[in-house]
Amino acid sequence: MQTIQETSKHYVFISDNFGIGLFYPLLLKLLKKEEEHKNHFSVLYLSEEEIFIFQNEIETLAKRFPGILLAYFKKQPLKEYIETILNTNIKNHIQFDISLCEEWENQVVKHLLYLGVDQSSIHLLKENRINQFSNIIK
Repeated sequence: MQTIQETSKHYVFISDNFGIGLFYPLLLKLLKKEEEHKNHFSVLYLSEEEIFIFQNEIETLAKRFPGILLAYFKKQPLKEYIETILNTNIKNHIQFDISLCEEWENQVVKHLLYLGVDQSSIHLLKENRINQFSNIIK
């Protein structure tokens, strides 16, 4: 029999202001289904201008789901930020969902692979992938 720890996941969403519109509805749905509090969620929200369009919404969710959702608002996709998320992970399974401009997407994927994240745990979110994932969790 598997324990909650063995079946739970840490979902990490990495996004910029353009990509956040793709995963924000998905994050809401996943959090609403999180009645058993077995999964963890992290949001690494990047904005070079340090203007975060969804900052209030993400901060509100983090307050509503303390210990379940952590949010980081940063200017650039530095390896140190990703390393912090990896070092604080307590789940056996971690999944990175990325929705960024192409330049930052490439940087983040390189950082993740360098830090030893399995390629199968890295998902690049595009419009069609979000629709497929949303249908699965309904």
